Amino acid sequence: MPGCRSLHGLPPTVIYSGTYDVLYTDIIKTEQKLRASGVDAALHTAGKFGHVYPLYPVPEGRKARREISKIMLRPWW
Repeated sequence: MPGCRSLHGLPPTVIYSGTYDVLYTDIIKTEQKLRASGVDAALHTAGKFGHVYPLYPVPEGRKARREISKIMLRPWW
């Protein structure tokens, strides 16, 4: 996604990534590009975790799942 010209018009976007994610640098660039395009974007990171850390049965994963549940219940339109 970092190579896309514009991300303008995308809906609010929330990204979760561990710092050990093989795509971590691309995720950082994507979040920056989303914001630069005027998209309401938020990046949540957890140190020393991989790509799907919200699924892990650890405190950081449980916290992420609680946050995601709250986000999914909010109206976004």
